[in-house]
Amino acid sequence: MNPHIYKNIQGWFNSGQRKLYEHQVRHCADKSHFVEVGAWKGRSSSYMSVEILNSNKTIKFDVVDTWLGSEESAHEKDLSIINNTLYEDFLENIEPVKSAINPIRTTSIEAKENTQASHTSRIRSFL
Repeated sequence: MNPHIYKNIQGWFNSGQRKLYEHQVRHCADKSHFVEVGAWKGRSSSYMSVEILNSNKTIKFDVVDTWLGSEESAHEKDLSIINNTLYEDFLENIEPVKSAINPIRTTSIEAKENTQASHTSRIRSFL
């Protein structure tokens, strides 16, 4: 079993979201495809990745973000934004579980258009 690492990663992720992620992994079919839109520094992404790895299921997990931050005041003051290292910080944070994550550095709109064009199977999205 892979231990969870999300508590060491700055970000937003509560018990309700954890229960949702656990439920989705537990009840999905093998070869499912999950998409998380908005990752920040990888707190929820790392949680989902551990759940996927521990499930022994084959689940594709795309994580979509620009890793540029937003106009929220909390983002403007964050060192990862100031130093333009948010994407690198995300990659460092997910290092222990990177085998389960496919980062896609784009906008959610572009990702949706590309996903619709290339996939016909059911995709579960998490925002």
